[in-house]
Amino acid sequence: MSAPAEKLLLIGLDAGDQDFIREHVTDLPNLARFFSESTVHPLAAEPMSGAVWNSFSTRSKPGHHGRYHHLQWNPDRMRVQRIRTTWLDDIPPFWRAMAAAGKRVTVLDVPCVFAGDSRGALEVLNWGSHDLIGPYWSSDSAEARRIRSRFGMHPMGFEIPVQKSARRLASDRDDLTAGAGARSRLVRDLMTRKDWDLFIVVFGETHRGGHILYPTGEAETSVPTDALLDVYRAVDRAVGEILADLESGCDVILFALHGMGPNTSQAHLSRQMLTTAMGALPNSDSNAASRTGLAHWLRRTVPPTLQDKVAHAVPVQVRDFVVARSITGGMSAGVTRAISLDGDLSGYWRLMIDGREAGGGLTPAQAEDLSLQLAEDFMRFTTLDGRQLVRKVYLAKSDMAGPRSQLLPDIVAEWHDLAPVEAARHPALGVIHGKGSTGRGGNHKMNGFFAHRGPRQGQGPLPGHISEFGDLVEALAR
Repeated sequence: MSAPAEKLLLIGLDAGDQDFIREHVTDLPNLARFFSESTVHPLAAEPMSGAVWNSFSTRSKPGHHGRYHHLQWNPDRMRVQRIRTTWLDDIPPFWRAMAAAGKRVTVLDVPCVFAGDSRGALEVLNWGSHDLIGPYWSSDSAEARRIRSRFGMHPMGFEIPVQKSARRLASDRDDLTAGAGARSRLVRDLMTRKDWDLFIVVFGETHRGGHILYPTGEAETSVPTDALLDVYRAVDRAVGEILADLESGCDVILFALHGMGPNTSQAHLSRQMLTTAMGALPNSDSNAASRTGLAHWLRRTVPPTLQDKVAHAVPVQVRDFVVARSITGGMSAGVTRAISLDGDLSGYWRLMIDGREAGGGLTPAQAEDLSLQLAEDFMRFTTLDGRQLVRKVYLAKSDMAGPRSQLLPDIVAEWHDLAPVEAARHPALGVIHGKGSTGRGGNHKMNGFFAHRGPRQGQGPLPGHISEFGDLVEALAR
């Protein structure tokens, strides 16, 4: 197809890891060639992996957009709930303004974006994203029907974070490799059906594969040999096919907002860390929520294979309810002073502050003192052989300031690069225990990058943070 110089193609590798790519250059010739012909730059982000796509699309940082996870604490309702169009969806993605200004824009599967007024852009969302925060949707309903009829839906589906059998992981690998091929066909089809100045496509296969297929290096593992590499090979072929349909005049940016490496999350200990630290303070019987009740019992006792089957069979609202109840079980409004929130990589903790939480009991001054005390205690936890567990603690109020920082976890822990442990020690408070059960051998690294190839390579403002990436896109698409 013809590709004039003013065209700009963005290819996102969701949680695509540049270190993994460079380690397997002989197996990934198209990605390796693109790197060799491009200028590669790092992209910085906060240690909140669930916030990166929101920062990208809204051109703002977490303290401004207030999103850090697909299931977040709602202080007005005193519950964990899914982000939706009626809550925290009032900052449109940057490309909609470009389309309204006359640019011809096509977007496929940018994660964490909701249906909305696309103003002339062709958007296709939640066809094959790792983060399926909403239903499959297109700004053109006829196009949505045509895509589903001709290409079907991507086989990736939802991730259920439980331990999986070797057979299930092999099936997931096959679905991801097949999905990458289908994505290539869909992208090339969309490129020829409608004229475009800006085309954005994101490969979710690298994200899902990185979590569940990351090679652990252990002798006994249910992950098939080279399963993640097989997924990257399929994505590499798809990228090569897409690039082959372009003429040299088209600018192309290959990017990832974060990467993926061995799982170093200790988030499975975060609740015990909180309850232990709070238990040493006055009124210890009313400091922190404890996981009690049917939802938590089910998550801990039902076999993972059965959880996986049931979770795929029930509506998403049921899955969200079970997760939410497992987080807030034992919480008492006006009494509970802090809770541990589920995240992805980092540790997240939330304080119950009067005037912010509907049922908060802490004054702002008490909350500030408590946050500093907890941050100090969290930094003192070590492995049983003395290695520090937490690399750094962030306080949202000061480290992620903005008009919506009050929606973020008050305390965020960035872990050291250690394999998950089942026990940790505090020098004054003793030993705690916990075991991760997400089935994720891989987890995020905050090492985003972009590589630019084309006639305008090196032009435009150089983004240092992922929230600035849209400025470069807008400048190049003028």
